[in-house]
Order: sequence, then structure tokens, then C-alpha cells
Amino acid sequence: MRLLTLFAATIALFGSQTPPASAGTVQCGATITHSVALTADLVCADVGLVVAGNGVVVDLGGHELKAKTALLVKDVRRTVVRNGAITGDNVGGVKLENTLRTTFSNATIAAGIAGTGARNTLLHKVTQGNWYTQTLFSEGSSVTVSESSVQGYSFRCYTSSPCRIDNSQTQISDYLNCDEDSSLTFRGGFLNSTWMGCTNLTIRGARVYSYQVGAVNLTITDSTLDGFIVYATKLVVLRNRFDVDITGMMIVRLDNGVIRGNTFSNMASAGLTVNLDTPLAGRVVVEHNTFTANGFRPSTWDKGGNVIDAGAHFYLPSGGDLVVRDNHSADNHAYGYWAQPGTVVDGGGNTSVNNPLGCLGIAC
Repeated sequence: MRLLTLFAATIALFGSQTPPASAGTVQCGATITHSVALTADLVCADVGLVVAGNGVVVDLGGHELKAKTALLVKDVRRTVVRNGAITGDNVGGVKLENTLRTTFSNATIAAGIAGTGARNTLLHKVTQGNWYTQTLFSEGSSVTVSESSVQGYSFRCYTSSPCRIDNSQTQISDYLNCDEDSSLTFRGGFLNSTWMGCTNLTIRGARVYSYQVGAVNLTITDSTLDGFIVYATKLVVLRNRFDVDITGMMIVRLDNGVIRGNTFSNMASAGLTVNLDTPLAGRVVVEHNTFTANGFRPSTWDKGGNVIDAGAHFYLPSGGDLVVRDNHSADNHAYGYWAQPGTVVDGGGNTSVNNPLGCLGIAC
């Protein structure tokens, strides 16, 4: 009797040790409530596995889980998927519904991920997607991607879903965006996307290639970028390096912001262009930047038809509050600074060296 009592107490303290199921006991479409370890590939038609228990570990064991919906994780917490390959549909090949702390690690996911209410999702050391996959996190999801490679047609975070990508290689052929209640944050790594748009978009310490970037609140710091077209309400651009591009950084929508401590060099057109057809609603300060060797292959014009080939080029209606001060411009194709006279506030301290046409609209 004492032995039975001791055994019962041990079970209560440590829990029963149920070994993970093997691939031989897992069938296509199976609902998993305990951990599973695959010992062979599992190839299915419609549904691979459904995780319906808390704390489940799906150890792929170096094998492939393949189906239209390869994995469905629903109404559970603390799921871990690791060590293998998942192949599924380009839209929703992996589905996370009302989940908490789902982790993918050391895995290749050749599928789009659809996360609805997928809170605290982590992709760590994962290769995800292909040029056709569409990934969407929505309805209060939150996701962190770290030390991974993400590729796809689109990557979106909607309806109160903050997304963060850290120290990863991200290549999106079309849309990388979020809606008005969500945010995108990139820290480190490589980022390449044709179009980025978000209410709150933050880029820190990354290498970035893009064509257009739009945000209500756009912050770019300590990064290396080519040029791109910017649409923003509030813009903060600090300590970046912009180099080797056709347009440079061209701002075509802006209310207020600061552009400080950046280096713009080797742009085909101007290093920095502010090209607006509506007056500024607030204050914009451009200060302590360096513009060198820009404008030698001009191929763009401002809204007034003026060629853009200076170190910095400013075209905007008069009456706004755009302050230009304490910048340095050297070795550009034509002007060091070009501004319509009377449209910017000359804050002084701007210097020009070896710019053939000197400065227009700004003393130097």
C-alpha cells in the first residue's frame, strides 16, 4: 500500500512520461494531442496534421510533412514545430488559429502562413516561402522572425497584429505591408521588397532595397539603403547611408519630420529630393547630412519640370516650414543644393565644395 501511495505521489509531482508518437502511428489528417516524432516523410492530399493539445512538440526528425494544408494549429498554447520540412499551399499551407506561443525552429516551410489570433508566434532559424507564397497574420496576431530567411509574393500584418523581423534575409516580390492598427519593425539583416506600406514602419540597422515606401509613421535609422520613393506623414531618417540608385531618396508626400546625419552618395539623380505639390502641414528639418558625387546620370524631373541633379533638391510650395541647415555638399554634378527661392528656410551653416553651379535658394 505504501508503494502504491509513493508511486501515485511521484506521478502527481512529475507527471506521466508519455513517449512521443512515431510516424508509423500518425496518419494523414490526424488530430495530435501529444508530442509526435516523425521517422519518415508524411505526404497527404488535403490535411497533414492538426495540433489540438497544449504543449505539443512536432519533431519532424529531418523529414517532410506535405499536404495542401500541411499543418493546422488551433485553440492551443506552446506548440513547437522543429527539425524538418513543411510543404503546403502557397496561401494557408500552414494555419494558426487562436494560438499562443507557437514556435517554428530549424525548419523549412515551403508554404504560406495564415495566422489568425496567432499571439507570440516565433520563427527562429527558419527558411520560409517561395516567390509565390502569401503570408498573412491578422486578428490580434503577433509574430517575431529571427535569424531566418523569408521569401514570398506578400507578407502582411493586419488588424492589430504587430510583426517584427530581426537579423533575417527578407525578400518579398510585391507587397510587404500592414494596416492602420498594426506595425512592422525590421532590425538588422537584409530587406528587399518592391513596395512597403504600413501605419507604423520602423527599419533599424538593415540593408534595404525597395522601390516605394509608405507609412503614416516611418522611422529609418542606422541602415544602408538604395534610394526609393517615400510617402509619409511623419518621417524620421537618422544616421543612414544611401548609395547607388537612380532616384535617390525622393519624398513625394510629407507633413513633418527630421532628416539628420545621413550620407547620400553616388545617386544617379539627387541624393535627397523633396518633391511636393502640397504645402507642408508641419515642420521638416534637414540637417547635418553629407551629399557627395550625386546627379551624374540624371533621369528624373521635379513637379515643376526641373531636372534633378544636385546633391539635395527641394521643390515645394512656398509657405511651409522646411529648414535646411548645417549640411555639407561636395563633388555633385551641378548644384550642391537646389531649392526654389523663397520656399525653404535657410538655417545657415550649409557648405558646398566643388559643385560646378554652387547653390540655388540656399546660401553656401
